[in-house]
Amino acid sequence: MSVRLALNEEGERIGELIGLDLDWSEVYPYWLVYEKDNRILGCLNVALSKPIGILDQLKIDPDVGPHTRGRIVRALILQGIATLKADDTHVCVSMIPFELKAYKKLLKKHFGAEVIGQGNIVMTRL
Repeated sequence: MSVRLALNEEGERIGELIGLDLDWSEVYPYWLVYEKDNRILGCLNVALSKPIGILDQLKIDPDVGPHTRGRIVRALILQGIATLKADDTHVCVSMIPFELKAYKKLLKKHFGAEVIGQGNIVMTRL
């Protein structure tokens, strides 16, 4: 298992997970991937910016079970936060779709996120 920056040649797999028909040929250094047994099971977009960075588009392979899904989510978020911190970003913002209330609760409980904006945008001080 590893969480790392995606390589450009892995963009097609990210596109499959995201579900958008776009040109995914240039994903480095903007995406993290969770890889196990040479298979990418999850991805997260990391937008480096100062003072506010963005973690967005968290997607997990729909075929993984709920326990594995939780491990993947945690690993990607932790690495995303570490990536932003390494760039001296002060705040991380993420938009959580209304239908994914469980993710918002997870971010609040385990990562200290605060709800801002219209109730589906969360912020964490780094």
